[in-house]
Amino acid sequence: MSRLTPLALTVAQAKRSNALADSTDPPGSRVADAVKALAPVPTRDANVAMETLAPFVRETAQRIHGRYYALQRQTAQDFVQMSPALIWSRIDHFEDWYYQELPSEVRADGAREGGKDFFAAWCYRELNFRYLDFGRAAKAEPKARPLDGAPDIADHRAPVDEPSVYDFDLSESEANTLRDWDPLDGVILFCLAGQWSQVPKSIWKEWLSELGLTEPFPPEDFIQAPRPRKRMRLAEALHVTRDVIFQRWHRLKKKHLS
Repeated sequence: MSRLTPLALTVAQAKRSNALADSTDPPGSRVADAVKALAPVPTRDANVAMETLAPFVRETAQRIHGRYYALQRQTAQDFVQMSPALIWSRIDHFEDWYYQELPSEVRADGAREGGKDFFAAWCYRELNFRYLDFGRAAKAEPKARPLDGAPDIADHRAPVDEPSVYDFDLSESEANTLRDWDPLDGVILFCLAGQWSQVPKSIWKEWLSELGLTEPFPPEDFIQAPRPRKRMRLAEALHVTRDVIFQRWHRLKKKHLS
């Protein structure tokens, strides 16, 4: 079998088993039976598989940008850096496609030495769609000049006797709308606002799972970091560049906290 396909299946099976294991369904239910039927995938194996696949995913994202050149330089860099998270968020769809859409004889041919790498083909198609999404989103936003190598800028808070945009309480209806948010947007906004505890636990777990992250999150080094360093710590934890954090944070803050 090709080198990448079994690694991708390992990640998909780990994600699916973790999602089922977190279910609150009672013993004897269909979900509980599905958990028992799944062969457990060690977290370490899944993490190693993800780390091995990440360079290939980024390289594929770069190839797609090289084909279209439809994004501004900074947006293209964001796309490449985020590409592993985009793939992890849909990796269970690869497993479904592999087992349900590919005939058994086709899978058997791929399992032979030198056979087709099905993950490579699926990854290219998936990132191609996501690249076009990035292009549409970029056209819908005001253009801004990127700041190459810009240092972290301190977030100057309002005086303590004035209301702060960071002090807010989510209503039940507002909390429910979070299910429709982009996971990366949600994690960035609520972490940098210091309000991740307001996100319903089920939604927070779902966001982390979509991004290939595990609890507890945010990590302790982010929590303990001084405010001027928090964006850097969050970028490290999310495996994206500080420019991704910088641009998304200011867009989200303007949209939701102004």
